[in-house]
Amino acid sequence: MLDIRIDGAAGAAQDFADGLTGGPDYWEVTGVSGSLNIRTAPSTSAPGRMGLLRGTVVQNLGCRMNEGRRWCEVAQMGGGVTGWAAGEYLREAAAPQQPAIPPAGSGTAGSGGDPLVAAAERACLRDVTQVTNNSDASVLRSMFSEAGTEVIVGVGPQRAPWRCIAYRDGTTAGIMSLTNEGAAVSPPPSNAGSVMRVTGVAANDLLNVRSGPGTANRVIGALGNGDSVRVLTCQNVSGAQCCEIEMMTDMRERGWVNARYLQ
Repeated sequence: MLDIRIDGAAGAAQDFADGLTGGPDYWEVTGVSGSLNIRTAPSTSAPGRMGLLRGTVVQNLGCRMNEGRRWCEVAQMGGGVTGWAAGEYLREAAAPQQPAIPPAGSGTAGSGGDPLVAAAERACLRDVTQVTNNSDASVLRSMFSEAGTEVIVGVGPQRAPWRCIAYRDGTTAGIMSLTNEGAAVSPPPSNAGSVMRVTGVAANDLLNVRSGPGTANRVIGALGNGDSVRVLTCQNVSGAQCCEIEMMTDMRERGWVNARYLQ
């Protein structure tokens, strides 16, 4: 991924990261077509720690000048990864609001009025119903994430829980039974649930995290060598093994990576 600056006229209401002291409590990623590199130090030569999509809100930890540009130290919401981002790709943002999540078994959707979460719940309800061939299903709870919304769908009279990840483009992935009830499912891979590290990525490069298994799916983030992830499930796609992973942060972002870079 490249740090590419996109210049344009900014409205008076937009406060970009152009100062070194003070500033807002939160920044929003802007001006990138893919993802913004978050680095270990305020330098383009510093290794990348992860990538953030446009629109992602992060906490502002302060800015400084280096290499002729402003760099801001940022932190993922919920106490996740911290690192440095180029200030021209950050603008002031309001504090993020997490959607309300009802208790498990309430039988009600957790959208809290959020249209993105409501759309995710509809997509997962549709696809879980298709996978299980059982129309007796309802949303138990949901958890929003920038990388994909986790939805738990109850199937059958006993509301056996099924997990599903829904993305902004209406697609879903990672549909699996949490109890092996409600329908026949394939056994999980031997490394499911294992904590593994990213390795073998070329120097000054990052491992793409995608919305689904295979390179045809869009990039939703990135990981660097040494980053820890939890493997959720794996499958073969066009001769390559892809694994759905969960990042080891409070936000628990999820996506798919090529298994050859996990150890």
